[in-house]
Formats: sequence, C-alpha cells, structure tokens
Amino acid sequence: MNRSCLAALAGLTSLLTLLGNSTELRAQRPLPAWAEYHSSTILQHGWLAWARGDLRAAEAAARRAELLEPNGNSAILLLTTLQVEQERWKEATLNGSRLAASGEQSADISLLLGRIAVEQGHWGAARNHYQRVLRRHPKDARGELGLALVAARGPRDWKEMRARLATATRLQPGFSAAILPLTPGWKVLADDEEFLRHLGSVLESP
Repeated sequence: MNRSCLAALAGLTSLLTLLGNSTELRAQRPLPAWAEYHSSTILQHGWLAWARGDLRAAEAAARRAELLEPNGNSAILLLTTLQVEQERWKEATLNGSRLAASGEQSADISLLLGRIAVEQGHWGAARNHYQRVLRRHPKDARGELGLALVAARGPRDWKEMRARLATATRLQPGFSAAILPLTPGWKVLADDEEFLRHLGSVLESP
C-alpha cells in the first residue's frame, strides 16, 4: 500500500473516530433539553386540567413531568398546589419543603408555603412568606389576604385583619370578603361569632 493510501486511511480513521465521539456526545446532551420541553408541555396540560377542576388528570400530569425533571420545581409546584387544595397536608408539607429548599421565591411558591405554615400553626413563618410576596409585588392582593388570614387564625388580631381585607379589596376590584367563610383556610372560622362580627364590619365599610 503506497504512502498516499496510508495517509487517506489514517484520515478516514480519524474522521470516523471524531464522528463516533460526536454521536456519543449528542446522545448524552439532548436529553435534558428534550426532557425539559416535554415536561413543560405536560405541565401545560396539567394546569389546564387543574383549571377545569380535573384534579386527577392534573396530578397525573404533574407526576409524569416530575419523572422527566426530578430536580425541577415546576412539577412540584403543581403537585403542592393540588395537595393544598385537597388539604393533603402531610404530602403538601413534604413538597413544600422541597420548594423551600430550592431557594426559589416566586409569589406562587411563597403563597403555598404561607398557606402550609398557617395549617401548621407556624404564624411567624406564614407571615414571612406573605410579606415576601408583598415586598416583591406590593399590589398583589393575595399577600394581603394571606396576612389577614394569619391575623385572624393566629393572634386573632381583628384590627389587622380588617385593615388587610380593606387593602385587598382596594387592590382587587370585584373581590368581596363575603366569600371568605366559604374559602379554603377561612372555612374553620365560618362558625366563629367574633370573626363573623368583624367580617361584617368590613362588609359594611364604604
């Protein structure tokens, strides 16, 4: 075999080796992007199912998305939202801890953590979560409602509750505090005469 053939063979071998390595790298790298894309698509369907009230389909979507992105927060956020809504507090607390450990402090996460803390009777922690929402989003009525809930169920500070509800009503046109006794978190106060009396004063305010 002449020198030119040997050189060509060596070049071909190098090219095949390079292509093999490139193929191996491509096989390793696209998976996270693929998983993220499909997880995002599944979660979109999950949130739509939640909005329709199909909680079973929403949870199935959340768990499929979690398998694709076990270290992501998006699926855990949907799962925790469902568990809080269904008052599955043990599971919600575990997933809430995962959200807290991630260090992400979106309004949705802070609101969930605040709600979980309320049910645990951790009033200081609940207040911190809701205040974090208002620091980032001063016009978010949900933060004010959360602090009103803490005031009512914790220290029973009716003055603060009334002030927070008044602010929430101003921030969110169309909101009526009259629905609170039917609202998750507030239902436990539905037969509390003192609460109802102070709520009535809020409703009577111009």
